[in-house]
Amino acid sequence: MAIMTQGEISRFYREALTPILNKYRSIKIERIIKDAYLLPNGNIQESVDIVFEYTGNGELHNFPWHLPKITPNTKVCGVRIRVRENTKSYTISEEGELAIINIQLHGVKKGIIVQMKFEYYLLNVCEYKNGFLYNKVYYPMAFLAANGVKALDFRINFPAEAIVEHDSNFPKFISVDYDYNYNRKVLVTSKETILGDFSGYLTLKYKNDYFRPFWTFVLGVGLSASIGLIQLLNKWIGDWWYLGIPILLSVVS
Repeated sequence: MAIMTQGEISRFYREALTPILNKYRSIKIERIIKDAYLLPNGNIQESVDIVFEYTGNGELHNFPWHLPKITPNTKVCGVRIRVRENTKSYTISEEGELAIINIQLHGVKKGIIVQMKFEYYLLNVCEYKNGFLYNKVYYPMAFLAANGVKALDFRINFPAEAIVEHDSNFPKFISVDYDYNYNRKVLVTSKETILGDFSGYLTLKYKNDYFRPFWTFVLGVGLSASIGLIQLLNKWIGDWWYLGIPILLSVVS
C-alpha cells in the first residue's frame, strides 16, 4: 500500500462517495459520533452512533453506511448492531470501491427520529510497518458529509505510549482522556452546524515487543563491563570499588 497525501485521500473519498450522496436526500442527520480504535496490528475497530430524522414520504426500509476501500484488500467484518425499536438486522455488500453495511429498518416514517449504534472491524486499511524497536501505523481518515449532516464527534483511540503525528483539515484534535485500564489515549474533535468535507492522515509510532528486552540487554552488558573495569582498578583503589556498584545501579535503573 502506497502512502497517500492528504490531497490524495480527499480525492479518493470524493470520487468514491459523491455518486451515492443522493441516497441521503430524505435523511436529516442530527449527529454522528464515531470512534476509531487503532489496533496494534494496523487494523481498525470503528463504532458509530447516529441520530437522524426521516423527512421523505412512505417508509424508510434501510440505512446504508458506505466505507471506501482504501486498498483492494480492505475488508469489513465483525459487524455488530445494537438492536433498537426501529432496527432489524444488516447485510454487507460491495459496490465498486465501496463496502456497504446496509442496516434494515422498520416503522420509520416521515418525522420519525432514529438512533442507531453499530460497530465493525476494518482490515487492510492502514499501512503497517514492523521496525527493530518501533512499529509504525499510517491511518488515512476522511469524512464526506451528505446534505443535512449537522454535527460530528470523532474520537481516535490508540496506545497511550505511542508517538502520534497527524496532518488534516479536521477541526482541531484535543487530547482529553487516558483509559488507564487498557493503557490507551484518546484524541477527540467536534464540529457543530452543517459540516464540510474533512481528510487527513495520522501516523502512530509505538514500542514493539523487542524494545524492553533490547535495552535490558544493553544495560546489562554495560553494567557488567563497568563492574569489570572497576575490578581491574582494584590494585589502585583497593576494595573501594564496591562503592561503585550502587552508583552504577542508580544510573542504569
